[in-house]
Amino acid sequence: MDKEVLINRLAGNDKGIVLLTMNRPKAMNAFGRRLVSDFLEAIEEIKNDHIANSRVVIINSALERAFCTGADLKERKEMKTAQEICEFVDKLRSILTGLEALPQPVIASIDGYAMGGGCELSLAADLRVAGCNAQFALTETKLAIIPGAGGTQRLPRLIGIPYAKEMIMTGKIVNATEAYRIGLVNAKTDDGVHSSMELALNYARQMLETGPLALRAAKQAINRGMQEREMTPAFQIEREEYLVTIQSKDKDRALQAFKESTKEHKVKPVYEGD
Repeated sequence: MDKEVLINRLAGNDKGIVLLTMNRPKAMNAFGRRLVSDFLEAIEEIKNDHIANSRVVIINSALERAFCTGADLKERKEMKTAQEICEFVDKLRSILTGLEALPQPVIASIDGYAMGGGCELSLAADLRVAGCNAQFALTETKLAIIPGAGGTQRLPRLIGIPYAKEMIMTGKIVNATEAYRIGLVNAKTDDGVHSSMELALNYARQMLETGPLALRAAKQAINRGMQEREMTPAFQIEREEYLVTIQSKDKDRALQAFKESTKEHKVKPVYEGD
C-alpha cells in the first residue's frame, strides 16, 4: 500500500533539502488515520537524520488544489465517543508538535486549501509560502467546536490576537494576498502562479549557504527564548546556543574560508555540521 506521506531527499546542489509530501488525493489530504500514522513515522525518520544530510525540510502537497483540508470528517463520523475523538486529535497535535520540534528549519509550501487542521499544520512550520490560489481558514467554530491541534495558541502568536480572533471566531477564509498582508505567510507567488515550491526552494537554498549547526541553534534560540516572559532568561538561552556554534569546527571553517578569500575569488566554506 502506497504511503500517504512521502520523503524525498534532494541531491546535487540541493543536497540537504528534504521534501515531506502529503499525497492523499481522494480526500484532498484530509487527516485520516493512515495519513496521521505515515506523518508521525516520517517525522521520526527525519528527526534522526544526520545533520549534514538533512538541513532544511519543506512540507508540501502532491495536489495542486489542496495543501491539507483538515480532519477527515467521514472517519470522524465513525468515532462514537468524545474520548475516541480526543485521542485522534491528540495524534494530530503530536504531528504538529513533532514538526515544530524538528531540529531542522521547516518551510510549508502551501498551494490550494489549507483548512482547519491543514491551516494548523502550516502554523507549525518556521516559514510559510503560498501559491496565488492558497486559501486559509480555521473553520471549526462553524462545526460548533474550536481548533484543537494548536490553532488557538499558534495563530495569535504569529499574526496577533485581533486577527487571530477574527479568523477563528468567524471561520472566514483568507486568500493568499490577505495572508501575506497580515503576516500569516512570509511570501506569496505572483498572480497566476499556483505553485509556491520555487519560493520554498529559494528560502531553502539560502539556508544551505549557512552553517547547519548555526541554523539549528538559531531556531532553538528563537523558539526557546520566545517561551520566556522576561528578557534575562531569554538572553541566557541565546548565550547557550551561541556557545554551541562558537565551539564548532564549522565556525573555524568559515573563518579559514574568509581568510583565504580575495576580492577576485571568494572561498566558500564547506560545512560538515560539527
